[in-house]
Amino acid sequence: AMSSRAAALIDANEAARRLKQAEQEREHGAERLPDEQVRGANAIVMSQRYWRRQDELRRTVEQARRRWADANRTLAASAR
Repeated sequence: AMSSRAAALIDANEAARRLKQAEQEREHGAERLPDEQVRGANAIVMSQRYWRRQDELRRTVEQARRRWADANRTLAASAR
């Protein structure tokens, strides 16, 4: 059987991997897609679709960051 410390370590490593992945996806997702721009009077403006997608990417990173923090608290507690 796996110790609770080993399980906490695996969980913390997985949470860190997912956080890094979410941050990379948000970084790559900052680029607008062809259907996410609207030509305004004097400029190209991002459409609602773009801003919704940015909000979704931001929320995904925030959730991954919370999970990472929780996993690290659990890991620290298991070391005591």
